[in-house]
Amino acid sequence: RGFERFELHADADAEAVLEQLAEWSDELGVGDHGDRDDHGDHGDRDDRDDRDDRDDHGDRDDRDDHDDHDDHDDHDDHDDRGRPSFLYLHLNDAHRPYHQRLPWYEPVDDKLLDLAQAYDSEISFVDQALSQLQERLGWDDDTLICVISDHGEGFGERFGGERLPADGFVGHGPSLSWVVNRCVLLLAGPGVPAGRVRGNVSLVDVMPTLLDLAGLPAGDDLDGLSLRPLLGGGLPPPFAQRALFAQRKHRRPVADRFLWSVIQGRWKLIHDELSGERRLYDTEADPLERRDVSNMAPAKVAELAQLHAQHAARSQVEGGRDVQVELTEELLETLRELGYAGDDGQR
Repeated sequence: RGFERFELHADADAEAVLEQLAEWSDELGVGDHGDRDDHGDHGDRDDRDDRDDRDDHGDRDDRDDHDDHDDHDDHDDHDDRGRPSFLYLHLNDAHRPYHQRLPWYEPVDDKLLDLAQAYDSEISFVDQALSQLQERLGWDDDTLICVISDHGEGFGERFGGERLPADGFVGHGPSLSWVVNRCVLLLAGPGVPAGRVRGNVSLVDVMPTLLDLAGLPAGDDLDGLSLRPLLGGGLPPPFAQRALFAQRKHRRPVADRFLWSVIQGRWKLIHDELSGERRLYDTEADPLERRDVSNMAPAKVAELAQLHAQHAARSQVEGGRDVQVELTEELLETLRELGYAGDDGQR
């Protein structure tokens, strides 16, 4: 898979992953290993309602400047800890089924709000685990850290232009609304000034950004842009009027659903391929996407739809191919629990 070491623990929580990573770091000679404090600081929270970098987003990518794969017991004989290393860590804790993590979880009577409380407690649980991992591996000013979520989570907010009832949709299923698209992206490390950037960016920007900040060439075959020019503030070209794209194919036994979306500046278009419905939102005037203005701005609908058509045509020419993967029944069951597979194994 392109890694010196790859491990999959689908049912492990963040604390278990932390322990495993600590063992690997000892084996590989990664980082400075101090004593772990199991009762460390809870750290800063990444709350659901504090997500500004919008569109489609991914997981966690960390860069560490100390790595070595040492096959000898005597580290004095063979120690290359100065070799740069890369750690990709994907944590599923803030995902259904939600656990009620203490001390952060506080029960409430409302069903949806209680689920949201459990979800927020999972975020705090992961935040604490990442803080402990940072301390355990000695990540400091020579380490570039990127924390990113691949999607948001809905708790009865507006999907498809209408508020669902209390027993309605919860999660991140057949929707491209703001609660799913608006996700967190945090960067820390050398070359990253403190501050907050408000602008539309995409998952495809993560790789070129990390490569740029690490001083490595990105190549000319990446769709994304390095976000480094945004870190100093402002929204320079070509970011101001850049079009971003998202899609969601939701397969279910009763009915499939395929949505695509275009975001450009203040405008966002959502299109349902099966029904043909199109909804246009002015995200500056209406950030919660409550008012469909497609009838008042048909030219903007046509313009964004044309941008998507060009993107789709380009993707067919330059895109990849379908890959068949054999999944074990254990992994399929885990994917079903997470909502990523139906009874037939399809997403």
